[in-house]
Amino acid sequence: MPASNADDFAGLSNNVASMKVAIDSLKNRYVDERFHGASSVEQSIDLSSPNSIAPNWNLTNANDSEILKLSYGNLARLAVLTNLTRQGEAASDMTPNFANNFEELEDHSSRGLYLIMCDLSTAMNRLGVAPMSAETEAAIEAVSLPTTSNEAQRHLRDYYVLRILEISAVKLIAIFDRFTGQTASRQ
Repeated sequence: MPASNADDFAGLSNNVASMKVAIDSLKNRYVDERFHGASSVEQSIDLSSPNSIAPNWNLTNANDSEILKLSYGNLARLAVLTNLTRQGEAASDMTPNFANNFEELEDHSSRGLYLIMCDLSTAMNRLGVAPMSAETEAAIEAVSLPTTSNEAQRHLRDYYVLRILEISAVKLIAIFDRFTGQTASRQ
């Protein structure tokens, strides 16, 4: 891989690692405020459910182009989930309100989902890989969050989105490190 492409992926890996730190911090604050520090919230969420809103990170037998396309599509899915979570938080009367924190995950100038998507798209274009197929775009347009009937369920759902972001960040770091020839050491 040319040095400029390796540099692209090293930058992406660093940006995702920074985003993961922000996700972890928000997740910890969210648990403290919404669940009063209850560690059992982690056990009440099944991230492997077949009806999960989590992105599919199955990379078995995928070539480099497919891995990049899957990563970009999953980032787009994560951006939609984060945006929907932010909207739900913004509509809430709860204090503290985490809408600004979710918005920062979306559009922070050095580690936001949109910046990472843009940088990945640039790297993919340099490699001649189209970011998304029409089928992937349609699937992303259909992304939604399950409706909730009360604040407690919304808090669990929103925490679930934070866990999805956290797990996805770890996977993206490993993918981008692979494209730079590094080993994934940041988690």
